[in-house]
Amino acid sequence: MAKKGVVIAGKFFEQELFDYLLTTFKDSFAHTSLTIESAFKELDECDLEFNKIKSDTVYEYYKLLDKKDRKSINADLKRFIVFYAKKFGVINYNIDPVRCSQKEIDDIFYYRFNKEMLHEAHYVLKFDENGKFDQRETFAKIGRFFELYFLKKNAESTAYNMQKDHMDAFDYAMSLDKIGVPEIIEINEKVNHTRPEKEVGFKKTNNSIIGAGFEVADKTTVPTDMQRLLAEYNKNFGLEILDIDDPLIDGEERDRRLLKLFEKEAIFHIRFERIHPFADGNGRTGRIIMNKHLIDMGLAPAVITKFDSDLYKRYIDTNDYKSLALLLASNSNQCISNWVSEKKLYHKWYRTGKTNAELANLLIESDEDTKGSLVKRVEKLWLL
Repeated sequence: MAKKGVVIAGKFFEQELFDYLLTTFKDSFAHTSLTIESAFKELDECDLEFNKIKSDTVYEYYKLLDKKDRKSINADLKRFIVFYAKKFGVINYNIDPVRCSQKEIDDIFYYRFNKEMLHEAHYVLKFDENGKFDQRETFAKIGRFFELYFLKKNAESTAYNMQKDHMDAFDYAMSLDKIGVPEIIEINEKVNHTRPEKEVGFKKTNNSIIGAGFEVADKTTVPTDMQRLLAEYNKNFGLEILDIDDPLIDGEERDRRLLKLFEKEAIFHIRFERIHPFADGNGRTGRIIMNKHLIDMGLAPAVITKFDSDLYKRYIDTNDYKSLALLLASNSNQCISNWVSEKKLYHKWYRTGKTNAELANLLIESDEDTKGSLVKRVEKLWLL
């Protein structure tokens, strides 16, 4: 009985292996989006600032204190946090945090905040030269702590949601038998799923690409433009598309036929981006569709790395589909080379077996050795 699997670039991959490779690919693929990378960069910057005000030594000293002293310090910390929460408008309870009872403070704190925040606050405690808890200095420092804590949490939420949304959209696209206009709209909706300002469907107002040397399609023509694009794609844009697996052709002819497939995809992608059919997420949506098309044609997917970004934008700007096709072919070839190498090592690795929510969260949860380093976070993903 033949094994169930997928043939990519003439190489057979068992279904389980292919699913594993796609799982790892979609994570790295998400990070080729400059929008997602900027969200993680902002998170790294927040992490860096937050860590500057923290002290491991202070926390270790706090743990050495007796239970009574720790309880007293925690009571002060909760009061300080509630004070700044009211000051910054995070809470609007009609109380005076300075004069209200400790029970009121405790109730507000545990209703609105959490133990993690209290734990983090232990790293910014201040003690005098005699080792006595310094209320005044700690109170002053908690203000900055409070501000950075919520900046970090917001950055985590944004990075996590964008990462997960992108991977959900990728999974949805890979599950489709065929991509039409309704499916493209759904892919874009998933890409922007948690964005508070998202628009569902084609753009309602005209937009533009900053720095582009061309004007994108008017909002009124987008539905027709997209239908025409898909119809012409299904007719191969008039290109001569021949079987790349014909056993009677030589390697040179196979490469020529193979390049035509990449040219077909490059034409589609450039036209899609120049139509710019959505208010947001056009690049992410277009590159997901591009990789779905490549895989459906039996080719390895391709990523546009930050090193390719300027060339990629130039090819779209100048409508240079032949150069973009060569770039896609090169990056797709690199992907299949990596996949073949991984195939040999596959049984030495653990299966990923993670949901998109877990994968997205993995890149945010990091210990002291991995904080502030995207490379380390990705390495951690590979060692699942």
